[in-house]
Order: sequence, then C-alpha cells, then structure tokens
Amino acid sequence: MDSRRMEQVKSLRDEFDSGDFVKVQGRTDLFNGRVQLLVEKIRRVNPDQDKGQGFREEDCVLCAPRPVEEMWSELESLIQHVRDPFVRELLQRISTQHAGKLRIWPAAQTVHHAYRSGFLEHILSVARSALTLGASYSANQDLLTAGALLHDIGKLEELEYDRSTSYTRDGNLVGHVTLGTMMVRAAIAAIP
Repeated sequence: MDSRRMEQVKSLRDEFDSGDFVKVQGRTDLFNGRVQLLVEKIRRVNPDQDKGQGFREEDCVLCAPRPVEEMWSELESLIQHVRDPFVRELLQRISTQHAGKLRIWPAAQTVHHAYRSGFLEHILSVARSALTLGASYSANQDLLTAGALLHDIGKLEELEYDRSTSYTRDGNLVGHVTLGTMMVRAAIAAIP
C-alpha cells in the first residue's frame, strides 16, 4: 500500500533511516482506484515504550522458519561429528569467531534465504544434501561437512546486516569467494 505525508515533509526527511521501525497514525483514502495511507503522525519506534502496546521486532522481520537455537545445535552437532581433528578445529574456530553473525545473517540480499538467520539455514541445508549424496559415493564426510559449512563463509564479510541487507565495500570490490578464502586461510594459520 502506498502512503503519503502531505505536511512537514522536510522536517521528517532526516528522522528515519532505511530499516527503522516506525509507528504511524493515519487514515486510508482511495486515489486513482488504489487505497493509500495518509500519514497523520509518524515517529521512530521506541522498543521499550512501544512493547507495552504490542510491538515486537520479531513480528516485523522476516526470519528463518526454524528456531535459531535449533539450527545452532545442528551446526554444533555437525562439527562434533567431524573426525579429523584439524578440520574439526578449523570449523570450531570459524563458528566461534563468527557466532554472532552466523546466528542472524541472511544468505543473500534478495535471492535465496534473504532473511534473518537465512545464512545458517542455507549452510545446514547444503550440509545435509552433501552428506546424503556423499554417502552414496563413499565421499570423505569431514571434507563434505567443511565444504558445506565454509562454501559461503565470505558472505559474513560481503554483506552488512541490521534489519536490512546491503553490500560492504569489500563485498562489492572483492566478493564472498575471495573473502571466504582469506577468512579460512587466517583461521588455518592460527591452528598449531
């Protein structure tokens, strides 16, 4: 639905940033056969103040359908089942170092898993597929797990996420494949 603010537009121009939650009071109107919202009052949401009136950020942000803690447990279980101690150490270092981002980052800006915790959902899905297919060919399960969990790890540096997703400078200039290679190389170099 389109919305319009007819008065005080200049004074409101710098009040909000992309991705901000706002509280709006207004009315609907029909214009050229389409319903539009005429904004009478608008302000940035104050989570503490507006919580009492029912505001919950998680109701407003598209998230992975599975709970984050459930997915995180699956990730930890996959890592614990890696037999090679060096591969397991690499995966533990990466997951510990980037735990905050791994839990909330989207996998992309617009294409697949482009929502909160979508990255974690994506790498777990790839891991399950790789391990299932790899079992049919007697492939090395440790390498399949590592490849699945690390194949897009550079997206944690390629993308910036705070309710909305954008590309970082390095993401635009270098890309997630090279950024991921650099992240993995640094983690490997730290393992005795």
